[in-house]
Amino acid sequence: MITSHRTPTGLPRRVSALLRDRTLALCGLALLAANLVLALLHGAWFVCLRFGLEAWPRDPLFSLSSNAGLAQAFNSAQTLLLIAVLLGLAQRTRELLYLALGAVFVLVLLDDALALNQLLGAPLAGALGLVDRPRLLAQSLAEMLVYGALALPVVALLGIGWRRARPPHRRAGAGFLALLALLAFFATVMDLIHLAFIKSFFGSRLVLEVAEEGGEMVTLSAALLLALALARHLPANAPPGRPLTGADTGVPSWRFARLRR
Repeated sequence: MITSHRTPTGLPRRVSALLRDRTLALCGLALLAANLVLALLHGAWFVCLRFGLEAWPRDPLFSLSSNAGLAQAFNSAQTLLLIAVLLGLAQRTRELLYLALGAVFVLVLLDDALALNQLLGAPLAGALGLVDRPRLLAQSLAEMLVYGALALPVVALLGIGWRRARPPHRRAGAGFLALLALLAFFATVMDLIHLAFIKSFFGSRLVLEVAEEGGEMVTLSAALLLALALARHLPANAPPGRPLTGADTGVPSWRFARLRR
């Protein structure tokens, strides 16, 4: 008998439900296929550029690092969908944590689409009098400072949401925090590694570009898949004063009625 809507389902049951979710599995396979195709297209673009081949993959459209390329469009599309799912989770669960996570990915979207770090990094480097150092460009250091300044208020909101979140939602949010940390690694640390070792060995540019740009793309795909999993399997919270119904849990009404008996 179900006695409280605050009691989360057991972990084994949730894992089993995720494994049986064919829709979620198809979404995961589609995202994986898109990432692989874009990485292969980037490899073909690099080979054409490196060896001076006049072929269709030489178009910058196929470069992972192009702001007007297919990879950028794919990243923007999956980030927009991720934001929409997180806002839906915030409305459904009444948890500030998901709203804060949505705000974080809005910042990610604006940075990717408008290149805010590059746009603001150049004047900041000049204003602070930063100079290039061995394996560390002034522009790159300024961009890291821009990241920090833009992220500070959003991280504060995220901290408040995390502190107020109930345990089941806090555990769900932990996955997003891990993915955000990974995304920050690719956007900052991996970017510096890319600049420092781009000419270290034959093919280093290709390897580092795929690691940096492809790493960000895969991380965003993982975040989207996690959000979709939560949207499909995380129980909602019933409004105060209203008993829990099958619609709140995603369980069909006839089955929910049997469980309550």
